[in-house]
Amino acid sequence: MVVLHRNCRLLPGLKRKRLLVFNGSLPFWIVVSSAFWCIFELVNLRIENWYYINIPDSGLIRFFGYLAAYGTVIPAIYVTREAISALLGAVSIRPIKLRPYLPYSFPLSTLLFLLLMLFPTYLFSCAWIFLIPVGEWYCYARGYSCFTRELEQGKIGNLLSTLLSGLVCGFLWESWNYWAIPSGFIPSPSLRA
Repeated sequence: MVVLHRNCRLLPGLKRKRLLVFNGSLPFWIVVSSAFWCIFELVNLRIENWYYINIPDSGLIRFFGYLAAYGTVIPAIYVTREAISALLGAVSIRPIKLRPYLPYSFPLSTLLFLLLMLFPTYLFSCAWIFLIPVGEWYCYARGYSCFTRELEQGKIGNLLSTLLSGLVCGFLWESWNYWAIPSGFIPSPSLRA
């Protein structure tokens, strides 16, 4: 992606701005990304949706492996989102009023989390979305950029770019995971029931 950033002939939108993860803050984002991923690892202790095979015995090697694997999640999603956003350009829709939803965001996050804990076999996908409503509420309340504010302004490009980057990165990670010796394994829900 550094090469992509320096030679942006195909993505002129990226040429005008310096990507956040390459401005000297990448080590910080690796630590933040690793810590964020650990939330999902804690949730997985209950839902048992995935497990790892062939991991090294050495705790030090395992630690750096986890740091490298988990630390790439947020930076990769961010860089991929920026590339997709440059390709899509501005995408507008009719503004959607979502402000009445905001008071319900914390209870909605709590409900999603509780449903996940109570019915992990059937609602394991809630592991990936239960933090979104409370995160949106926090960003909206603080005046930060968020999907809710952008939808109210009739902008959907950032949301589409983020969703597509999740699909692209998820596909790539699972493809690479398949061929990796130490890897994660996600059994199908029907095998777990």
